[in-house]
Amino acid sequence: MAPTLRLDIFANEYGLGDVLLMKIDTEGHDFEALQGAEGLLRERRVAALTFEIAGQMNSDFFRIHKERHFGHPLPPRQRRGPLAEPNLRFMVRWLGDRGFDSFLLGSRSLVPLVGIWWDTSYEVCAERRDLPCWYDVLALTRALPDSIGSGGGRSGGSDVAAHLRSVVLGAFESEKN
Repeated sequence: MAPTLRLDIFANEYGLGDVLLMKIDTEGHDFEALQGAEGLLRERRVAALTFEIAGQMNSDFFRIHKERHFGHPLPPRQRRGPLAEPNLRFMVRWLGDRGFDSFLLGSRSLVPLVGIWWDTSYEVCAERRDLPCWYDVLALTRALPDSIGSGGGRSGGSDVAAHLRSVVLGAFESEKN
């Protein structure tokens, strides 16, 4: 087995600064990577991140979207309890507890996944067997790392976070028109 190192420990050991955009693409293990970066997230050292929801990220998604490709018959959908974790809702809440708002990344739009905008139909991997179980999520911090917001100092991050959010969200709005 190859040795592993948590991303937050790696960042501290090698003196990495704040992160404007963290892209996670670990083929179904994105939640584990986020857990390894939890220190960076809690310390507000990441401004934005993207990750994937994929068919192998939990046992329910794997059964629905992967086992059927290996010739296993897929029984009729029967939910016997809560959806296995991690799943989209779980990850949105987990990131929300760490100061991030999440959005589904569409080809020409952002779909908010927090608060009143949440809908169970967004759990595409569980709700829609006919669709591929793979999509991207963007999470934006509610307060930017202060060093990003002030050119290296430790003030002004909240104003710049609001600006970053308006630029990102505005770019998607202008693409729709």
